[in-house]
Amino acid sequence: GPPGFALLLVMDGSETMAEEQAAIAEQLPAFVASLARGDGDGDGLRDFDGVERIHLGVVTTSMGTAGYDVPGCGDSEHGDDGILRTVGDTSAPGCTDSYPSFLSFDRFDDDDPEAVGRDFACVARVGTSECSYPQPLEAALKAVTSSASGVSFRGGTRGHADRANEGFLPHDYRLAVVVVTDRDDCSVLDPDVFDSSSPHYDGDVATRCARHPGALHPIDRYAELPERVLFAVVAGVPPELVADPLAIDYDAVLAAPEMQQVPDPAGPGGLRASCHVPDRGAATPPRRLVEAARAVTQTGGQSLLASICEPDLNRLLEALRERIGLAYGEGCMTPPLVREASGLVDCDLIEVLAAQGEADRTRCDEIPGRERIGALLSDSGRSNELCVVRQLPVIDGVPTPGDGWYYDDVSAEARYACRTGRFTYSRGAYLARGSTYFVECGPAAIPTQLAEGSPCPSPSASCARGDTIGDGYCMDDLACDRRTDTMRVPCSAREESGGCPCDSAGLCALSSCRTVPRP
Repeated sequence: GPPGFALLLVMDGSETMAEEQAAIAEQLPAFVASLARGDGDGDGLRDFDGVERIHLGVVTTSMGTAGYDVPGCGDSEHGDDGILRTVGDTSAPGCTDSYPSFLSFDRFDDDDPEAVGRDFACVARVGTSECSYPQPLEAALKAVTSSASGVSFRGGTRGHADRANEGFLPHDYRLAVVVVTDRDDCSVLDPDVFDSSSPHYDGDVATRCARHPGALHPIDRYAELPERVLFAVVAGVPPELVADPLAIDYDAVLAAPEMQQVPDPAGPGGLRASCHVPDRGAATPPRRLVEAARAVTQTGGQSLLASICEPDLNRLLEALRERIGLAYGEGCMTPPLVREASGLVDCDLIEVLAAQGEADRTRCDEIPGRERIGALLSDSGRSNELCVVRQLPVIDGVPTPGDGWYYDDVSAEARYACRTGRFTYSRGAYLARGSTYFVECGPAAIPTQLAEGSPCPSPSASCARGDTIGDGYCMDDLACDRRTDTMRVPCSAREESGGCPCDSAGLCALSSCRTVPRP
């Protein structure tokens, strides 16, 4: 079935964030309910298959100041350290003082998504007493990184994913990270930047993160976020630069005059403001956060960007809901399909339209890109029309214009939603409400499946489970055994299950030997 989603909210808890926290929290119950029900526009009708399992967690942007005494930073050592919050805002109606480290919705447990969303909102109100030097990138990375990974943090510490935050991000869940702040990221590599008497970093501590980028972790570090992450930012970008959070020109945003970090003693954080909201305050240019969002898109993830200076802060949540819906609206295919020279795959997509009375039923010829091929008659005398949907060729990675469906293994959305490819409708030919579909594929569409004992495609062949190699699809982690010219399961650095021994070639000695699936 489709994966679950873990949504990590990285909330700035500095003194200027009270109104923004309240605005986001107000939207969360309806947001969680819409994800669970698949109702993206709130009209009561399903727009995508609802997310069956959702984990919701909150961390703050406070990562401490390495022991230096910095005004406004209470815990000067590690701050909140990327550990999921369990404290609720008891000043808000219906909130208690304690919650689990993450909230969980499971459709099969009959959970109430709105109730889960209300609890999420209580935890999301983190208060305004946190350190005014936010480190959201480092907080997010530490929250979701395993202690067994090669990533280390200040003082040689390790990530919390399998320790303090255990269970939040199961290996089969997708991850969405949402950063909310009115400042830029200050994820510190050299903690001496917080030392007011440092001989290396001059001037006011408040502006050092902007003036000394070499003291901060490089943006490339955050490519260590889990594969195919959805990274969303609500920060001080002028609203006119991010009118559509799903279609951002990151280079243009970074080049805008308002996004340059210019010292201003009278400005927020000692910098000239990038945008203002009347009666709510100002924000500073979030250059590092925009650079991180751009980097995520360059490594196969998805990014969204919205302005914290919008009067209504629900625009990002609407975009986030739409992006998550893309992962559930249409079917991923495993194994991947083989595309012919024509740009088509050897498959038919058949729709079964909703069964209705003769006078009001939906017909194939009323929907773009369909052709009627028959009907199914129910015991009650109502019929379902059967339609074949027109397939659009994909040439040089671009679907041919028209109404119908196409096999998408090239777009960023498909890579995010699936490890392989999926069936995608053109904009004018979405699946009719209440209808279902099934797919019939011929042998030309199915790649050769490589398993233990399959002939080697080449003497040096090796692949991970789910990879394609030549015309083959790997059903397991495999490597060629040159002695037998067959594919075998390799021994690896990962712990092996079942106590299976390795042979002299570094391959599993028993056919029952399998390695533990990667997280």
